[in-house]
Amino acid sequence: GRALTDRDTPLARRAVEAIERTAGPNQLWDRSGGAGPLAEALGYPSRRVQYDAALALAASMPAREFTGSNRVIPTLTSALRFSGQKFAVVLSESQEQYSSVRGVLEERGYTVLPFGSAVAEIAEPLVAVPGVDLIVVQAAPNATTELINSVRNEASLAAAPLLALAPTPELPRLRRAYDADASVAVRSLGIGDSGLASTLDALVDQAAGGEISAEEARDYAERSVRVLRDLAVASNEVLSVADATTSLVSALVEADGPIRLEIAEVLSMIDRPEAQQTLAQAVFDAAGSERVSLLDSLAGSARRHGNLLDQPLIDRLIELAETGADEEATGAAAVIGALGLSQRDLVRLILAEG
Repeated sequence: GRALTDRDTPLARRAVEAIERTAGPNQLWDRSGGAGPLAEALGYPSRRVQYDAALALAASMPAREFTGSNRVIPTLTSALRFSGQKFAVVLSESQEQYSSVRGVLEERGYTVLPFGSAVAEIAEPLVAVPGVDLIVVQAAPNATTELINSVRNEASLAAAPLLALAPTPELPRLRRAYDADASVAVRSLGIGDSGLASTLDALVDQAAGGEISAEEARDYAERSVRVLRDLAVASNEVLSVADATTSLVSALVEADGPIRLEIAEVLSMIDRPEAQQTLAQAVFDAAGSERVSLLDSLAGSARRHGNLLDQPLIDRLIELAETGADEEATGAAAVIGALGLSQRDLVRLILAEG
């Protein structure tokens, strides 16, 4: 708690590490259900501390909800993004202002979500991205505070660095309101592109501890997917891995190497059509030993949840069982058996074998 108050990031990380090793679940949050320091760390202005706290909370397998529990899964899934891709949200009352800010952000390597003046207007594209790294808001006169509050009430946007652009007369009031919040900066609408760029860089350094290295990001991704798997195996009702389906689907498409297969295993435990269908598509996009491993995950999904595939994917599986290399054909046949296909599909297989 002292580390969070003092904004002492090194102490906060050491404390979280110690808590993860030594504390039982009942010591990780207030017994009243309020936010203890570890849960509060999910909103700390350093992505590293957020990841550390989310990993510790998830590893404890909580049996009841607590303040901040809705932020654990989004934080873990955001850690799966070790490719270095960065996403930004710009909420503005005018398309012209949006376009101006978007240009500056894209020059700094951000992928910017479509135009919207409120959180509700970007709901669909927001769920399609694995996480948001930066937010810029510009509201109508005297509406900035309301817009910031609506942003912070959205779980996936609750901890991202936020820059508010406001008319000059409103700046003193807004700066007083957010002076103690290191994750929020307030600047004039007339700041200009160069001033905006330098402000954004300083905000990210201050609020998120700068960019995370590729090696460090990969380590967080590997730890996160393992703890998500543990939550899925345990069918934890407080931290539901099903809430991470969209992010896991995106991560499977983008990932490579061993972690891709670990993500596939987690998806195989989620009872949603998009999870099983993504696994099937991944099978057809892969080759060799990776395809065989993905077929194993797809078979596991079918055994747990039944057939959630559409007919075109089933037809491709049947074709793979008919024409694929030995291990691939065997893996496809195992999936087909687990799916419990219709008589029509089974007759087709029998005739093909004949």
